[in-house]
Amino acid sequence: MCHVVSLTKAETQDLEEILDLFEASIRQTCSKDYNQAQMDVWVASRNNKERWLSFLSHHFFLVALRNNEIAGFAALDGTDYLDFLYVHPKHQKAGVASLLFTEILREAKTRGAKALGSDVSITAKPFFLSKGFKEIKKNVNLREGVELINYLMVLSSLN
Repeated sequence: MCHVVSLTKAETQDLEEILDLFEASIRQTCSKDYNQAQMDVWVASRNNKERWLSFLSHHFFLVALRNNEIAGFAALDGTDYLDFLYVHPKHQKAGVASLLFTEILREAKTRGAKALGSDVSITAKPFFLSKGFKEIKKNVNLREGVELINYLMVLSSLN
């Protein structure tokens, strides 16, 4: 059962807490699927504050508040691309991801999306499969000489 106090649009003052959650999620939740070097280059993107501030202002970017803290966040880029879906490790298995996903899906439908795509980590792939997404292709991304694997996945029917 999810005891989320609210879903709300992310604000610029939320950035540091969002970035801390981003790093904790990767380092703790993804450590069984990614090695230290992979996690280090993935987490390094937190240092590009201008990029994150741009995401906050140009995406439909939500935070889930639980116990007076940000428990998770998700963002819709444009009409049909789920750009982020992260949940803090201490709020895993509490329905936070499902709640965020449901609201992103609702917004995508409102914007007229016919399908929803996302590039999904190895760790998140089972969650997305459970929501009806299909794997389209495996991506091998090279960052600073380190390979990061993820999957392009699509939910093809938003009925």
